[in-house]
Amino acid sequence: MALDPETTQLALGDGLSLIRGDSLADAPPEAVWGDGEEPNVLALLVVDQERSGRPPVSIARSRFRRILTALRLFERGGYAVGPVAWARTEAGAWRAVSIGANGRPRLRTMVPASRRTS
Repeated sequence: MALDPETTQLALGDGLSLIRGDSLADAPPEAVWGDGEEPNVLALLVVDQERSGRPPVSIARSRFRRILTALRLFERGGYAVGPVAWARTEAGAWRAVSIGANGRPRLRTMVPASRRTS
C-alpha cells in the first residue's frame, strides 16, 4: 500500500498511525525498504506502558490485525503484515520482535488522505 505523495503520516487514533517509512528518521532500514524503489508504509504504534498493563507487543499484534481487517473492508486487495516488527523503549535501540503475522501482499493500494474518516 502507499500513502498519497502529500501525506507522510495518517493518524488512525489511540497512538496508531500509518507512516511513510522514510519519514521516520531513525527507523531500521530493513523496515523502511523492501523490494521496490518506494519506501514501505509502516504501521506505527506508540504505547505508554503501565506495569500492570498488557505488554506493548501484545497490543501491537492486536491493533495490526485490526488494521488488516479495516484495509480489507476499505478496498479489495491482498494486504499483509510481515512476521517481524520493530520495537524500542523511549529513544533506545530498535530490536526485532516476532508478531506472528504473515501473508503476501498482491496489489498496491493508494490511501489518499481525503478518504480518511475521523
